[in-house]
Amino acid sequence: MNRMVALVIVLMMPLTLSCAKKIKVGPEGARVIAKNAYIYGFPIVENYKMMYAYAVYKDSGHFRAPFNTLAVVANWIALRPTQTQAQPGPADGRRKADARAV
Repeated sequence: MNRMVALVIVLMMPLTLSCAKKIKVGPEGARVIAKNAYIYGFPIVENYKMMYAYAVYKDSGHFRAPFNTLAVVANWIALRPTQTQAQPGPADGRRKADARAV
Protein backbone atom coordinates (compact mmCIF):
# COMPACT_ATOMS: atom_id res chain seq x y z
CA MET A 1 0.00 0.00 0.00
CA ASN A 2 2.76 2.44 0.93
CA ARG A 3 4.67 1.57 -2.25
CA MET A 4 1.58 2.33 -4.32
CA VAL A 5 1.11 5.74 -2.67
CA ALA A 6 4.78 6.54 -3.19
CA LEU A 7 4.54 5.52 -6.85
CA VAL A 8 1.51 7.72 -7.42
CA ILE A 9 3.25 10.67 -5.77
CA VAL A 10 6.37 10.19 -7.87
CA LEU A 11 4.36 9.91 -11.09
CA MET A 12 2.21 12.96 -10.29
CA MET A 13 5.15 15.21 -9.36
CA PRO A 14 6.04 16.24 -12.96
CA LEU A 15 2.43 17.17 -13.63
CA THR A 16 2.20 19.44 -10.62
CA LEU A 17 5.53 21.11 -11.35
CA SER A 18 4.61 21.80 -14.98
CA CYS A 19 1.32 23.41 -13.99
CA ALA A 20 2.89 25.70 -11.40
CA LYS A 21 4.15 28.39 -13.78
CA LYS A 22 4.54 31.76 -12.19
CA ILE A 23 2.79 34.46 -14.19
CA LYS A 24 3.11 38.11 -13.34
CA VAL A 25 -0.27 39.83 -13.57
CA GLY A 26 -0.75 43.54 -13.24
CA PRO A 27 -3.79 45.36 -11.84
CA GLU A 28 -5.58 45.46 -15.21
CA GLY A 29 -4.97 41.76 -15.81
CA ALA A 30 -6.28 40.99 -12.32
CA ARG A 31 -9.45 42.99 -13.10
CA VAL A 32 -9.99 41.02 -16.31
CA ILE A 33 -9.47 37.71 -14.51
CA ALA A 34 -11.86 38.75 -11.71
CA LYS A 35 -14.48 39.93 -14.20
CA ASN A 36 -14.33 36.67 -16.17
CA ALA A 37 -14.44 34.64 -12.96
CA TYR A 38 -17.56 36.52 -11.88
CA ILE A 39 -19.26 36.26 -15.29
CA TYR A 40 -18.66 32.53 -15.66
CA GLY A 41 -18.69 31.52 -12.00
CA PHE A 42 -21.78 33.35 -10.71
CA PRO A 43 -24.35 31.23 -12.62
CA ILE A 44 -22.69 28.03 -11.42
CA VAL A 45 -22.73 29.19 -7.80
CA GLU A 46 -26.39 30.30 -8.06
CA ASN A 47 -27.34 26.98 -9.64
CA TYR A 48 -25.62 25.09 -6.83
CA LYS A 49 -27.31 27.30 -4.23
CA MET A 50 -30.78 26.53 -5.63
CA MET A 51 -29.96 22.85 -6.05
CA TYR A 52 -28.84 22.74 -2.42
CA ALA A 53 -32.03 24.47 -1.26
CA TYR A 54 -34.30 22.20 -3.35
CA ALA A 55 -32.66 18.83 -2.73
CA VAL A 56 -30.25 18.87 0.23
CA TYR A 57 -31.21 21.34 2.97
CA LYS A 58 -34.44 19.96 4.43
CA ASP A 59 -35.11 22.95 6.69
CA SER A 60 -35.28 25.43 3.80
CA GLY A 61 -38.65 26.63 2.59
CA HIS A 62 -37.82 25.45 -0.94
CA PHE A 63 -37.06 21.78 -0.19
CA ARG A 64 -38.82 19.47 -2.65
CA ALA A 65 -37.23 16.01 -2.47
CA PRO A 66 -33.79 14.44 -2.21
CA PHE A 67 -31.79 13.61 -5.34
CA ASN A 68 -33.07 10.74 -7.52
CA THR A 69 -36.54 10.96 -6.00
CA LEU A 70 -39.64 12.05 -7.85
CA ALA A 71 -41.60 14.86 -6.27
CA VAL A 72 -44.98 16.21 -7.28
CA VAL A 73 -45.23 19.96 -6.94
CA ALA A 74 -48.75 20.97 -7.88
CA ASN A 75 -48.70 24.61 -6.79
CA TRP A 76 -47.16 25.76 -10.09
CA ILE A 77 -50.32 24.81 -12.01
CA ALA A 78 -52.53 27.55 -10.53
CA LEU A 79 -50.62 30.63 -11.63
CA ARG A 80 -53.57 32.98 -11.18
CA PRO A 81 -56.30 32.93 -8.57
CA THR A 82 -58.92 33.66 -11.25
CA GLN A 83 -59.24 32.41 -14.79
CA THR A 84 -58.74 34.83 -17.64
CA GLN A 85 -60.41 34.96 -21.00
CA ALA A 86 -58.89 36.58 -24.09
CA GLN A 87 -61.38 38.18 -26.45
CA PRO A 88 -60.64 39.69 -29.85
CA GLY A 89 -61.39 43.37 -30.24
CA PRO A 90 -63.70 44.98 -32.77
CA ALA A 91 -63.23 44.15 -36.45
CA ASP A 92 -63.08 47.79 -37.58
CA GLY A 93 -59.45 47.65 -38.70
CA ARG A 94 -57.94 48.22 -35.27
CA ARG A 95 -57.29 44.72 -34.00
CA LYS A 96 -56.68 44.84 -30.29
CA ALA A 97 -57.16 42.03 -27.86
CA ASP A 98 -58.07 42.47 -24.25
CA ALA A 99 -58.00 40.06 -21.38
CA ARG A 100 -60.83 40.04 -18.89
CA ALA A 101 -61.01 38.16 -15.62
CA VAL A 102 -63.91 35.75 -15.48
